[in-house]
Amino acid sequence: MIGQIGLTLVELDEEATYLTRSFCLFEVCATVQGKADLLCLARNTLGSDDASERWNEMLRLPEIMQKVDGTKASCRSEEDQKLIAEYIQANIGFEHLDDFVKKAIIRGADRCRPDQFSIPRNDPSLIQRTYATFSFSDEKDEWDDAIERFCVESRTGSCTSKTKRW
Repeated sequence: MIGQIGLTLVELDEEATYLTRSFCLFEVCATVQGKADLLCLARNTLGSDDASERWNEMLRLPEIMQKVDGTKASCRSEEDQKLIAEYIQANIGFEHLDDFVKKAIIRGADRCRPDQFSIPRNDPSLIQRTYATFSFSDEKDEWDDAIERFCVESRTGSCTSKTKRW
């Protein structure tokens, strides 16, 4: 179904609640396996016109990713929790699930970097502004370095936009 829809947008709140829910972790896997696009935004990035603030929110993601643990994820329904856990265990395993989700979320966040898009909302001056007129090289380098460290530490290998080895 997700493959037919073609896109999943993950919006992470400050506590990254999305990553504590079994169905949400399953949804990330289904999105990638269904060859759909996955985008990931920190909720605080949606409310800011300040690109530096948006970069700072993104730089928190590698730290947040360390908390992903599918074995501790919960579900509203015990029956659904059991079905999801059985499916994960039979098809991917929880250790692989965690690594898979972490990498997918980082990729989705990389596609939503402040140097990749703007959030125009209702401000006419912001709508006309493009990020091509600003330099984000320092923030992008910091993002690439943070993601590289994350990938090395989580044993997923190199996965920054700098190296293009996802």
